[in-house]
Amino acid sequence: MAGVSGIDFALDRGGSVRGTVFAEDGLTSLSNVALGVDGTWLRDCTDAGGTYDMRYVPLNESFTLVAGGLGWCPGSAGYYREWWEEADTHADATGVILTAGQLQMAGIDFTLEPICR
Repeated sequence: MAGVSGIDFALDRGGSVRGTVFAEDGLTSLSNVALGVDGTWLRDCTDAGGTYDMRYVPLNESFTLVAGGLGWCPGSAGYYREWWEEADTHADATGVILTAGQLQMAGIDFTLEPICR
């Protein structure tokens, strides 16, 4: 079996976005809530303190973040989906762009409204 040569890869450096997901009161952190970067495979779940650290985010591309109401973390089902920054739809979401000069962005927080009160 002959080997194949000339198959090379150039990997781009990625950035990270961090924040906390809170209940509607803005004080109570929510654990095990899903977050995602729209249009990508990037997703995360909040930890016990309600924080997340989304890594490997592409640089120099505008993206939107969404939290809650997503199926891959069990704590998400009880909350409406929300896009950053306090937007109800993807169209109203604030885009985020990371660059080589700003590889990390912190303070991208969410406050989620419960589906049932």
